[in-house]
Amino acid sequence: MPNKTLWLTALLITLLVGGYLTYALVADTPIAMNARAVFLPGNTTRGHYQIELACSACHKPFQGTPQKACVNCHGAALKQAEDVHANHKFNDPRNAAMLLHINVLQCVTCHREHKPELVRGMGVTVPDDFCFSCHADIAKERPSHKDFDQKTCASAGCHNYHDEKALYEDFLSAHLHEPDIKQPALLAQHNLSEQHIAADRKNPLNESLQDAPALAQLPPAQLNAWAVSAHGQGGINCSDCHQAKLAGGQTDRSLEKSARP
Repeated sequence: MPNKTLWLTALLITLLVGGYLTYALVADTPIAMNARAVFLPGNTTRGHYQIELACSACHKPFQGTPQKACVNCHGAALKQAEDVHANHKFNDPRNAAMLLHINVLQCVTCHREHKPELVRGMGVTVPDDFCFSCHADIAKERPSHKDFDQKTCASAGCHNYHDEKALYEDFLSAHLHEPDIKQPALLAQHNLSEQHIAADRKNPLNESLQDAPALAQLPPAQLNAWAVSAHGQGGINCSDCHQAKLAGGQTDRSLEKSARP
């Protein structure tokens, strides 16, 4: 009899814990989203920590992290930067052999989440000399590079894997006489010290209290993610960081761009 009671107790605990974890995965309530932290296999990078509990934003059941999930968020920025290592470059048969060294067609090859021990600048998780996987002959092609350390391509301030416009002579000549920072800025400068002091005195916010402009059309899931985040719980609303209008009457579309299903 004692064994049967122990067995039933263990079964009940297993069902309760299993049910709770299942609820945490499938529900979109604040309690469920906070409970998802138990599934995190490691710390999230600084670029993604705000959505680390929105697992479905990056992960699909039985698919891992599909490339589309990365492109949905970062595709527009890469297009604007005129990505110098875009997929079409490696789809060219002349360059296809490079993929044998490092499969750059998949973002997760260089940007792995939940691996804090591997993370370098910009969320890169491959070794600092990864450029030499494809550019091992750079010293022959460019004698000026022969004495450079293989690990300094990006850290020396010369190269950006996705955006090399800063090295284009025509681009530099066209913008040579422009100020370092153009006006107006996309986001107005805020006095963060006073702002956060004021925020500390506020009560936690919920979805009904958000003050995003109507054009943002934020989906319910994103509003909920904000409400349960450190921002929402700390009383920091949309307008504390974002502006609806810029100087000259232009619309700040940063909120609209960030809104995604």
